[in-house]
Amino acid sequence: MSKAIYLALLTCFSLSVNAQYIRSPWSYGIYGGMQQSIFTGQFKELPGMDNCCSGFSGTSHQLDPFFGISIEHALNKNFTIGLSLDYVKARGAYSAINTIGNALSFNGTGFEIVEAQSEHRISFTLPSVGITPAMSWRPFQSGFGMKAGFELRMQQESESFGEEELISPKGVIFSDTKSTIRNSRNGTFTPESMIYGPMIGIFHDFHLSESIFLRPELSYTHFLNDPILFDPSSESLSLHVLRAGIMIAYTAITPETLLEIPITPLPVIEEEKPYQPKRFKASLSAFSVNAQSKEENIVNITIEEYSSLLMTPLLNAVFFEEGEHTIPERYATLEHSDTPLFDIDFIHTPNHVETYLHILNIVGKRMLEKPNAILTLTGCNADIQKEKGDKTLSLRRAESVKQYLQQVWTIPDSRIILKNRNLPDKHANTQTVMGAQENRRVEINADDAYIISPIITLDTIRTMNPPIVRFRPTVEVDTVDIWQLTAGKSERELRRFTGNTVIPPFIDWYIGSEMSEKLMNDTSITFQFKAFTSLKDSAEINGELPIEQVTLHKKKINRVQNREVNTFSLILFDVRSSNINNANADIIEFIKGYVKPNSTINITGYTDRLGDANANQKLAQDRADATAKSLNVKQRASVSAKGNSALYDDSFPEGRLYTRTVDVIVDTRIDN
Repeated sequence: MSKAIYLALLTCFSLSVNAQYIRSPWSYGIYGGMQQSIFTGQFKELPGMDNCCSGFSGTSHQLDPFFGISIEHALNKNFTIGLSLDYVKARGAYSAINTIGNALSFNGTGFEIVEAQSEHRISFTLPSVGITPAMSWRPFQSGFGMKAGFELRMQQESESFGEEELISPKGVIFSDTKSTIRNSRNGTFTPESMIYGPMIGIFHDFHLSESIFLRPELSYTHFLNDPILFDPSSESLSLHVLRAGIMIAYTAITPETLLEIPITPLPVIEEEKPYQPKRFKASLSAFSVNAQSKEENIVNITIEEYSSLLMTPLLNAVFFEEGEHTIPERYATLEHSDTPLFDIDFIHTPNHVETYLHILNIVGKRMLEKPNAILTLTGCNADIQKEKGDKTLSLRRAESVKQYLQQVWTIPDSRIILKNRNLPDKHANTQTVMGAQENRRVEINADDAYIISPIITLDTIRTMNPPIVRFRPTVEVDTVDIWQLTAGKSERELRRFTGNTVIPPFIDWYIGSEMSEKLMNDTSITFQFKAFTSLKDSAEINGELPIEQVTLHKKKINRVQNREVNTFSLILFDVRSSNINNANADIIEFIKGYVKPNSTINITGYTDRLGDANANQKLAQDRADATAKSLNVKQRASVSAKGNSALYDDSFPEGRLYTRTVDVIVDTRIDN
């Protein structure tokens, strides 16, 4: 009996020793460590931070902490794929020594100016979030492994610091600050938004338990693009990273259990009949949503035509890049053989900047139309840094514009006068980057006002009512595998909406902004809703919406009241000013001719995004109010303001200048 008990206990012990675990292929970890940030390059100054020394070069080594999270999936016992996310602030520091001649040294009775050496120091911090997909290889069972991946880092706004200190001889001070330190400054700048490069590393896994392991790791990343972009492009600063870190990770495990399955006869399974898909009930309703977001029953879709006048003032300047005199590529240029086909009406759009970028061709065509007009081109520069006092550069810029007008538009030399100066007569702030951009220009003036007068075109505009069609589908099942709503005409599909699992309570089709031109010849729109379950049960609903076309011709025949909607813009407001200048005063007088007693007038003032938001909102309102006052419509017009506006791309001077504007829309009912 005792021998049987012993054998049973021994069997149980051997089973527990040999128990197996099922290990999840997924592991999750947190990690951290130190990174050596190695910056190598040569540059004059950091963006937005002026520097008076000869420049910085060499290599910077800084140790920076990092931390992150990781997830991995084992493909087999040798290979693993993973994804890590981490955060680090990479730091860099450079210095340069220069000899200066304006230091003061005390000689016992007073100060004398001596030659000295000063050290220029700068430092910067580049915060970034990195994501690294990688593959790991464990060639041995010891836990040692190698990995390779590709690291992408999204950099955030960066901080910089700089100062200059006298280091030799001892006891000297700067003549302007009366101390050994000057030019201390802090700043921020925007680095390259994303840097990327290959990563390699080695590691070793130490299992603390069946589910937790510790991993020391060494890695190296070589970034393929520079973290900071400099202007000029000849300057560069590359980044390499060495990391030493440790990760603690968790892998879920479950004990493997063996079940005794009794042997029983297999049941006789009767052959099942194939499932026949069924149709289920569904309905679909269509409603209109007006401009005030109110839902109403829809009767039909109305497309109305009306006449429109569009006026775009011309910005009489061509802007250049720093130190350059060639016309930037963003300006529209032609070959001489293409000039007979150039049509100002064709390039005129509500996007004023797109129209303005044809300025050289507009001026060229108008000069041919006015053969006695004389053009004056005045080249200007920013008068700071590399452009300081460079009137020769200003002249070359004016010559570039003249050369284009002569070669492409055959404007005679005798009809173009060249001038050059440093800053423009009405210049922007010379101490800001954007102000310098606006000052690097060639100003275009003519003795005939027509040459740079606003562009005015007549067009036919179409509006659609309602602006939004709202569909409300209902089905008798709770969930579906897939649903689809299509709208169109005959075989022409205009819009498709799809989804799965849950059908939304409503589906909005912004038909007014998408379809007014595509539906101009149609009399109706058909729509179809379909839904399917995982068992292929289905529902299908079809419907139709009539379209009423109210054309100008139909209005005239039926003597229906018509509309004219005319859009005017004022530009060239001086910086921080709401005064109506001479150019805008002429436009005001032109607009007055279109204002009738029954006109509805909307006036909207704008500013760019430079400066304080509250001050910009007030300035935009002041510009709109000044315009309404000049038009003598302040009591009857709708006047509003949009400060800190982003009408156009404010990275270019013309985008900012066309945003310092006031739009005037005059909507007038006309009896046929």
